[in-house]
Amino acid sequence: MTDSMAIRKCEMKELETLSEFVFRINNRKEHSSTFCSKNPETIRKEIEESITSDSAISCWQGERLIGILSCYIDEEKNNGDCNLLIEPAVLYDVVAKNLFDALHGQFPSSIRYTFFFPKENKQCAEFLQRLGARKEVNEYALILKRKNRKDIFNLENIKELAPERYPQFVELHDSIFPGVYISGKDIIEDIGKRHFIYSLVEKEQLLAYSVLRVDNQKHVTAEIVAVRSGFRNKGYGRAVLAYLIDKAFTDFEAEYVELIVDGDNENAIHLYLDMGFDIKSENCCYIY
Repeated sequence: MTDSMAIRKCEMKELETLSEFVFRINNRKEHSSTFCSKNPETIRKEIEESITSDSAISCWQGERLIGILSCYIDEEKNNGDCNLLIEPAVLYDVVAKNLFDALHGQFPSSIRYTFFFPKENKQCAEFLQRLGARKEVNEYALILKRKNRKDIFNLENIKELAPERYPQFVELHDSIFPGVYISGKDIIEDIGKRHFIYSLVEKEQLLAYSVLRVDNQKHVTAEIVAVRSGFRNKGYGRAVLAYLIDKAFTDFEAEYVELIVDGDNENAIHLYLDMGFDIKSENCCYIY
């Protein structure tokens, strides 16, 4: 670290400078973070929240901002979702290591730090490998545009999840996805706000469900599609996803639907492409 570089916590008085920097860097795929928004208003709000929670660190070279590391810490899940954004043509590893050391030292040693970014961001991948972070399976971001949707019939058995099914949903979700970033309880607490659940129930048993997350007026995400063990490969996953897509384009008037799928889940990828989705990007995931 040269004498002209300084690492410090982000401050509210720097909000405009920080927001402009993040917007500029994150809109260049080879330097971006997938966790970070590309919308200026959302970026500003997220940085403000990170400053309030003391989870944003910046690197300055004189009066010039050259790097920022912000993190959403979930202490209940012992996880932090990190955005590492660094000015091109600087000493990447030096800036990144000092930012991470400063942030890492603020939180309990039990916290895991998750980085999620496009595969084109090779500098971030190389830094995290040298740091000793564990590489997870790459994930694909898929997108379905309204014009590419395909009509699927026989959706009359799919309904919005009824309140009396909430406990069954929480149990099923947490058994299929133990320890993930969003629990069944988290989803239920936000239902009707940003999250909506569509379910297939037979003989009083919840067999499959899809979770829609509203991101903004143009964009919704098919956040989760799941089928109970023993009932897979029967078309139930396709059905609950198709119902979600229908709701996205009719009730929410979205322009497109996004979803994330693990790169090694070939059956799911084939299903989504068959339903009209296109591959938007491939993302790397590292956990330290």
